[in-house]
Parts: sequence; structure tokens; C-alpha cells
Amino acid sequence: MSNINASVGRKIRSLRKAKNYTQDELGDLIDLEQSYLGRIERGEINITLGTLSRISDALQINPSQLLETNSDYSDKVKTIQ
Repeated sequence: MSNINASVGRKIRSLRKAKNYTQDELGDLIDLEQSYLGRIERGEINITLGTLSRISDALQINPSQLLETNSDYSDKVKTIQ
């Protein structure tokens, strides 16, 4: 598992939970199976930029936020909640 995949997956999971979405609900919004979204969140797979964009749109964030360093990111999640 790539560190970037794991990092992006953790951020997606954290932001999804901050928005009170289940994996099924987020998957329905972006037309992805819940199992595939689960694999993304666990960092098991590479995702395309298109999928990254669809996820960030649904979470109402800029796609670049999913790629930021952990110190920058943790401050921003707190403001979403």
C-alpha cells in the first residue's frame, strides 16, 4: 500500500464522517460501489484524478486538500465539523 493512497484514503474517510455520510450514501452521490469506496478509504487502490475530483465535489472541498500534508489537513477538518 502506497503512503499517498493511505493518506488520501484516511482523509476521505475523515471528511466523509465529518459530513455524516455513510460509505453507501457517498457512493450513491458519486456513482461508486460502497465496496470500492471502502478500498479507497483503506488505501488499497490507486484512484484516478476523475474519481478524486468526484469525491472532493461531493465532500465540498478542493481536490488539492486531499493531497495536503497531515499538519495542514488536520486543522481544516476541525473547521468542517
